[in-house]
Amino acid sequence: MNICKIYLFSIICIGLLSCSKVDTADDVINEYIKILGGQSVIDSIKTLFIKASYFYPNTNDEFKALYYWKYPNFSRFELNREQKQIIAYNGKKAWTASIELTTGILTSSTELPDSNPVALNFKRTPGIESFIGGPPQDYKNMGINAVLLGKDTIDGVTAHHLKLTWDDGFEKEYFFNVKNGYFIFEKVKDQRGLIHTSTFMDYEEIGGLYLSCFRLNKGPSINNNQIIVHQRIVDLNINMRLPDSLFVRPENQ
Repeated sequence: MNICKIYLFSIICIGLLSCSKVDTADDVINEYIKILGGQSVIDSIKTLFIKASYFYPNTNDEFKALYYWKYPNFSRFELNREQKQIIAYNGKKAWTASIELTTGILTSSTELPDSNPVALNFKRTPGIESFIGGPPQDYKNMGINAVLLGKDTIDGVTAHHLKLTWDDGFEKEYFFNVKNGYFIFEKVKDQRGLIHTSTFMDYEEIGGLYLSCFRLNKGPSINNNQIIVHQRIVDLNINMRLPDSLFVRPENQ
């Protein structure tokens, strides 16, 4: 009888300790960092190179994409469609470029103003989370306010609901599975007030990181037309050499 009481008391204590871990937004984010592989693993990553596929179910089109990230805040994204479309950030300025796939000829190269939504996105999420998903791990030092709004239900899954607010007023909502701490959903409004969402699935361990390998992106529905993109990681390389020239905007001829 005493053993049963002790066992029951232990179970209650464990339950209370588990609940205490998610009292604040900090607790939820810290748990997610552990799931990714831990802060030491994240800090050891100086470059990321990701191969991904983009599938558009509405049109049945599929394209290849490449992501490059280099510490502390250099980013480059390439999508091979009719042309190679590049969006990049050189640590100070964002830029875009288009290159003919067959000839390799540069057809356009433009530096984006700081007020451009793409440029703002690079500045708001400068770390690896811009590619693997989730809130900026350095959010406190970035002056971002994180609030735990409680619990919500996403596709039948109970989730911790967080809202992050940047110093310019930009807001983004993040949802984490209560049972396992996985980051599963994000929601954001664009400058027009239209909602964009991403659902994160298929967690796998790749190169010491435990991350979502499939992302379902949904844009706003306009005139009964909604952009839906299935984004899947095909390959990921960590700490391979990435030259700085990758992030330098090519000059128009």
